[in-house]
Amino acid sequence: MGGTVAAWTALQVPRCLAGLLLFGTEGLSFTGGWASPKTLCGSGSEWATGADGLQVLQCHGREDTLCPLGFATTCTDELRKLGCSVRSLAFRGVGHALSFDMLEEAKLWLQQRIP
Repeated sequence: MGGTVAAWTALQVPRCLAGLLLFGTEGLSFTGGWASPKTLCGSGSEWATGADGLQVLQCHGREDTLCPLGFATTCTDELRKLGCSVRSLAFRGVGHALSFDMLEEAKLWLQQRIP
């Protein structure tokens, strides 16, 4: 749920943030989860004011059984539809956990965004 809350919050900030980092999360799911279209009011441009150009790094374990990779893929697609620039990475041999490789990717990504 942490990634879902982070994504919803970042999208609704009235200015573009430096970035959104997601690890092993469903994030957004407009295909039947609790964040389905019936819970939204208006188009993406009305509620997702921070989406346009938002840089997102999404890291997910390929062997995640708690939050399967397909959920992350759906999230990536939805974020892109809203105008986010998403780099989505799936890591072999990783379940619902952080790996050293994920943390290294996040470190490099953050170094590019934080002066």
